[in-house]
Amino acid sequence: MANQMYVFVVCACFLGFSAALGGPRFRTGGLSTDALPVDARAREVVNSVKDDIVARLPAEEVGTGIFEPISYKTQVVAGTNYFVKIKTAADRYIHARIYRHFSGSTSLSDVQTGKTLEDEITYF
Repeated sequence: MANQMYVFVVCACFLGFSAALGGPRFRTGGLSTDALPVDARAREVVNSVKDDIVARLPAEEVGTGIFEPISYKTQVVAGTNYFVKIKTAADRYIHARIYRHFSGSTSLSDVQTGKTLEDEITYF
């Protein structure tokens, strides 16, 4: 019983500190609320699965030569899911969900095509 109470207190403290530090941007297990500009880590994650992303794109998305990550959101799971908006043509975008394990390995989970710059990144 004491062990269960200890685990409960530790979890409650973690969630409390997480909420205090992250505010509305961070929800344990939920998708981050703010889309962030792509940084070096997100770019590395995208580049690690770029060939897999391109293989899933229709021909009209591939032939442009444009592949520019724009913004992203994250979800902490048993690793991190990256939900990334990627520019593939002058006015075409895709959303890619990429899983990065805590060990550093990455895998492409899904791709959504037919997106615009204004489309919000949501869970898919």
